[in-house]
Amino acid sequence: MLSTPLARSKFVQVQPSKLRGRIIKAHIDRNPDLKEQHPLLETIPGIGTRTAQMLLAEIEFERYESGTASLRLRRYHSKKESGSSLNCTNLSKTGNSRIRKGLYFPAIVAAAQNKIVKEFAARLQKNGKTPMHIICATIRKLLHIAFGVLLFDKLR
Repeated sequence: MLSTPLARSKFVQVQPSKLRGRIIKAHIDRNPDLKEQHPLLETIPGIGTRTAQMLLAEIEFERYESGTASLRLRRYHSKKESGSSLNCTNLSKTGNSRIRKGLYFPAIVAAAQNKIVKEFAARLQKNGKTPMHIICATIRKLLHIAFGVLLFDKLR
């Protein structure tokens, strides 16, 4: 089957992510609400299958009336108020690290491909915001768009 140690180690490294993906997909398929929400999230440019699965796994969208209510609990950027590096913006360590990690690259993609997020990022850049601040703001914008898409569908 797997004769070399290198082949076995690659097999072991790949298995957990594939297994996790299958478990999440099976859970979404069993739950009618999640099964309905998953394709809606995928319609947002910048959010793919894995990102949609992560959002559905980490956030109970039904629990909140708006994206703002949920985002009050999370903080995605922190700006230094004193010291020698005042223009430095870092990702905040508060909030859900899995959401932060899972939306970092989708936010970059959305800033390039999603018309709404692209205009938003251009406006922030024009106002002199740092690249990290722009990414953090686009993460927040993507979450608001996701809430909007799911809330609009619920109101129909």
